[in-house]
Formats: sequence, structure tokens, C-alpha cells
Amino acid sequence: MARLAGIPGIKDVHPTANLDDLFEQGKPLPALFVAYRGYTPLQGDGHVAMAGAMQHIDTHWAVVLAARNVRDVQTGAAARQDAQPLLDAIIKRCMGWKASKAHGELYLDPAGEVQFLAGKIAIPLGFRCRQTLSGALNP
Repeated sequence: MARLAGIPGIKDVHPTANLDDLFEQGKPLPALFVAYRGYTPLQGDGHVAMAGAMQHIDTHWAVVLAARNVRDVQTGAAARQDAQPLLDAIIKRCMGWKASKAHGELYLDPAGEVQFLAGKIAIPLGFRCRQTLSGALNP
């Protein structure tokens, strides 16, 4: 989340477990909400080794831009137009970035639907990161 802090135009970055009620959280907008969306264990050659003590997984994340613009409440066009430079900045900060040596680069992943409600918009961007997990070797 620190990677996303400081994007011009974003008031704050918040962790969240619930993406369904972003507008009800009362946070100043525009803001980013970051949610862990689970992981996918990878199977097959090269993904599981050492008798199962090492495995690759892909972790899935959502970065949701929540913003407000009431100029065009009917279609949401103004809110989407305002959001575009912020979305570009989020993608530039995230794509290709590595959290540590144990993590692979972030790359885009499918995301949920855009939500629009009375001048407020929530636009999710999905990201995926490959990690290598290590367990115990049993004799």
C-alpha cells in the first residue's frame, strides 16, 4: 500500500476486506482501497518441488479507485473522465513492481465490475503476483 501512497489526486489508501460498501465507509474521495482476493496454487512441472516442500502460488489483489463527480449523475461520464489519469498512475506504480525478492512482478489480473451510484464511482483494477512458498522437508 505504501507504493500507492503519494499518487497526486488520491487522498488516502485504505486496506479493506469488503469491496461491497466502499461508499458507506465515509472516507474522503478520491481514495484507493486495497483488498487481498486469495491465491491460486500452481501445479505441474516446475511449480511443485522437493516432495511438496516448495510451491509457486499466484496471489490476487484488487486496487479499487473510489471517486466522486456529480456533474453527470445519469451516465457517470464525468466521474470516469476524472478517474482516467488516476487509473493510469495506479497502473504505472504497480505493473512490474516487486514487493521483495520472494515475490514476482505485479501484473494485471481480471477485476470486478465498475460500480456507479449517484455521482460516485468505484473502478477495480486486479493484480496478480507469483510467490514461492517453502515448507518443511520431511525425512
